[in-house]
Amino acid sequence: MKKIISSVLALAMVLCIFPFAGFSLTAFAASESDLTFELTYDGYSYEVSDCNENASGELVIPSEYNGKPVTRIGDEAFKDCKAITSVTIPGSVIIIGNRAFENCTGLNSVTIPESVTYIGDCAFSNCSQNFVIKGYTYSEAHDYAIKNSIKFISIGQSDPLRYELDSFGTGYRVKNCSTAYSGDIVIPSEHNGKPVTAIVIYAFKDCTGLTSVTIPNSVEEIENYAFCHCANLTSVTVFDSVVAQYAFDCCNPDLIIIAPTYSSAHDYTIENSINFVSTGEVNPFKYELNYYGESYRFSHCALAFKGEVVVLNEYNGKPVTEIGDFAFTNCRGVTSVTIPNSVTSIGWYAFTNCTGLTSVTIPDSVASIDSEAFEGCVGLTSIAIPDSVTYISSSAFSCCPYVLQFRRSLI
Repeated sequence: MKKIISSVLALAMVLCIFPFAGFSLTAFAASESDLTFELTYDGYSYEVSDCNENASGELVIPSEYNGKPVTRIGDEAFKDCKAITSVTIPGSVIIIGNRAFENCTGLNSVTIPESVTYIGDCAFSNCSQNFVIKGYTYSEAHDYAIKNSIKFISIGQSDPLRYELDSFGTGYRVKNCSTAYSGDIVIPSEHNGKPVTAIVIYAFKDCTGLTSVTIPNSVEEIENYAFCHCANLTSVTVFDSVVAQYAFDCCNPDLIIIAPTYSSAHDYTIENSINFVSTGEVNPFKYELNYYGESYRFSHCALAFKGEVVVLNEYNGKPVTEIGDFAFTNCRGVTSVTIPNSVTSIGWYAFTNCTGLTSVTIPDSVASIDSEAFEGCVGLTSIAIPDSVTYISSSAFSCCPYVLQFRRSLI
């Protein structure tokens, strides 16, 4: 018996030192103990920073560690974990880092929640040939799968729109839209009980399946390139949001913008030769509070306006003290402007390229006329400048030869 036991022990020792072909040491089963967690920079949550390379099988990442949420999968956290076959990421995670699962050659599937808003470069490079992402239709995971030609299995549907709080925390901005979405979309006026106030740069970039968008009155600004490369976008319905210069860059050439006459969107169609359909009319003139909130400036005249303009001397019970920079720029249909005696300054480019302007009444309250204020006003044949004006920029009347000569005779 002792000889038998000795022989078995000897054989075991030999196998440990010289294992036969086809045999290997048993890998550990994947569990939370295989993971390394590190506090994030703010100290309020954890990220998974590393995983034992010998871990195998299915892994469910916990949503909490040491009583704090797990919010990130760090860069290269699971790199070369070749025996893990599936990973389930909890709803607490927001970010999956660069190359997080690179060279996980045995990884067949990852389940990603709606909470994930960013997936880094090469996050799943060189995984199993049968690798699939399981997630919600229109989620970040869905977009990532499409972009990287990875098979996607839907486990539900999420909102195609994603939002971010503004810098004051008082409203939301549309951050982006799923590129997987197709058809018409109506942006809500509220999200989580707060108004939706802006559409940020690139929010709908490359949403080639998008056909129409309805934007609510709550949206005050549409930033540059917000809808760039929306090749099949045929119509946008908007109220009076401020539309940036390149908001609809490289969109469908047959795009129609549906908005009120004299709105910012109407101006945009004029400047960019886009089809326009009116839904009514808004005030063609805008006034803005000055820096200290004690007075107003006349800030904008709609490009489509034609005829005479009488600037108010009061707005909302406060005096109007300035004609703002660019206030009438390119308003070629304006023929005359009467400025009230509450105004003390005329800003940069205030009337530039008002080619139809033939008369301006400047009161004796005005003290300064800034650069290029009347540049290109070729129809302006005379102007009376009161003695109160103590500063006139040398370029205030450039490209107005007769007025320039007349002005010089007064100074």
